[in-house]
Amino acid sequence: MEDEKRNVVNHFEAGSNCQVFNGPVSGCVFAMPGSNVTQQNTPAASQISGEVLSDEQLARAIEQSQAFFWGNSAYAVLFCLLRDEYGMADNMSMFEAKVEGLPYSKARSYTCPKGTIINAFSNNPIYRQHIGKWKDKASIRIIKLLEELKLQLEL
Repeated sequence: MEDEKRNVVNHFEAGSNCQVFNGPVSGCVFAMPGSNVTQQNTPAASQISGEVLSDEQLARAIEQSQAFFWGNSAYAVLFCLLRDEYGMADNMSMFEAKVEGLPYSKARSYTCPKGTIINAFSNNPIYRQHIGKWKDKASIRIIKLLEELKLQLEL
């Protein structure tokens, strides 16, 4: 079967001030005309979170919490903790790449390959909620891992 050529037709009101992007867009900032956008370069250690967590600190917390992990999907608990308490961007693939690139000092029982977080979210809708709402809704193993991760990240 041959690849079909695709034609994109964008309809918008005549005289409107629109920009149309057809295709993947990443690493860009979009703003309304007349707005002021300030971008700051952040160090690599803090790109995963709003507060500064070094790669080493995150790696040690994961290593020290591995006994509480039940599978690769347990990384969704860490994702939600960083999203809700540390201001990390809600970007699952970025998180997975970051976790797999951390400087671990020992082998982990579970890893976080591509697709891990979205699969965990699909199988457990609690992850879509803020961790502050998990107390009476999440399973015991989720709560135990969350508490352990919090403890390890505070050290």
